[in-house]
Amino acid sequence: MDGISEADESGQNNRVGARIDATLNYIADTAEKRLYFTFDPPPGTPRLPGEVAAHTVSIRDAREIVHELSLDRQGFQLVYQQTSVEDFYKKEEVKRVYYPEVEHLLKEATGAPKRSWFSIIRCAISS
Repeated sequence: MDGISEADESGQNNRVGARIDATLNYIADTAEKRLYFTFDPPPGTPRLPGEVAAHTVSIRDAREIVHELSLDRQGFQLVYQQTSVEDFYKKEEVKRVYYPEVEHLLKEATGAPKRSWFSIIRCAISS
């Protein structure tokens, strides 16, 4: 790994003006205490408690404004990072190679002496 950069240096996949409107579901604001389970909840407990409220929002390609984004201001930051992982379907390779890469990236991006993260979302798109 040779550091992080703020954008894909190749420039490919950069679509200026890419924006869509989409309906996203949010947990409705109620007085009840809510827990959202990212795994199977205990029997009889709904994964998503409470009511869901649909909101139409504009979703914009953040790569257009990558230099305006800040972890301190927006709470997230986009960085381009090469990986040495050859197969993300191999759980052991991901743990052995990718986890340390992400910890290194977090250290570089935040300067934090201790890094913790707890979830990896894996998506597979069938063609």
